[in-house]
Amino acid sequence: MVRLLTIGWETGDIQEVVMTGSGVIGSTSPAPRSPSAYYLKMSGASTSDQQSTYDWGTPATDVWVRVSYYLDGGSGTYEATVLKLADSAGGIQGSVSASLNDGLMRVYAGDRATLLGTSTASGQFRTPAWHTVEVHWQMLSLTNGNIEVWMDGAQWIVLNGVDNVNTSNLNMRSIRLINNPPWASSATACFDDLAINDTTGTTNNGRIGDGRVVLLMPNGAGSATNMLRGGTDTGANCSQVNEVPPSAAQYVYSGTVGTADSYALQDIPTGSWQVNCVDLIGYALLSDPTGGALGLTVKSGPTAYESPPQTLTIAAQYVRQHLEVDPNTNASWSTTAVNALEIGTTVR
Repeated sequence: MVRLLTIGWETGDIQEVVMTGSGVIGSTSPAPRSPSAYYLKMSGASTSDQQSTYDWGTPATDVWVRVSYYLDGGSGTYEATVLKLADSAGGIQGSVSASLNDGLMRVYAGDRATLLGTSTASGQFRTPAWHTVEVHWQMLSLTNGNIEVWMDGAQWIVLNGVDNVNTSNLNMRSIRLINNPPWASSATACFDDLAINDTTGTTNNGRIGDGRVVLLMPNGAGSATNMLRGGTDTGANCSQVNEVPPSAAQYVYSGTVGTADSYALQDIPTGSWQVNCVDLIGYALLSDPTGGALGLTVKSGPTAYESPPQTLTIAAQYVRQHLEVDPNTNASWSTTAVNALEIGTTVR
């Protein structure tokens, strides 16, 4: 699997993917990118940088990053860091910035420590708007690498044979999304539709392009309806598990190993879509500390495919399963297959 990370914040929960640092869920001011409903938002005056860190867990030397970026810098004309890439020890390998002064983008080794390159194109960053930023950071050795930066589908920076490794570790393992206006300046930075690829394998192994992370919620019964309803009874198992953000106020449950529930899903929104990957997301807990696990399950075509059991605790937590390809065909997902998909859980 080569998609390292996908986040759209569409569950409405800032901890849908474990995050350290600052940030809240935004839904207005600015308006989301349609058909999205939510995004990551960092705003307000601060005496230090606001940043959200996401660790994808598997060190890589060659990654493509795609993120939607909105900067309302107020009346400032400063240079704003958009993102940083960090190594397995948390050291900053490189950073990318956008200037509200000259409209240029810049790439640095370290935390804006050594300037590596400046764009020849400029953008209207002083006019708040959503932009799609793509970054390719390739480390060939501790002193040699290549970088690309794309803005709204156009290549703005290409650097070959530059020293883009700032630490003694030849890897990257996390991304930091940043809001760093001048202190006491009220500015807002928003992020959406984050995706990170490495360059191995046969799918999702290169430039990502513009796109959306879309949340499809249960909207009907699937082929298995075996769990019981707990909390507020909505009258159907599928409506016990389709609130945004997820909560433990209504849920399905079972103490019997092998019990399964599955649900039909909303269709992909109208339009022309190419599906890069599918992520199953569950929110679950144990009712007692005696132990238990849950297998996220997907039914594509005639067969149900269950992911390896994930151990639960008495505290509610997110469980996820990433599906790079359709398990029914072992090929890339089609919109038809996603629209016909059933998802659910199996007690283990």
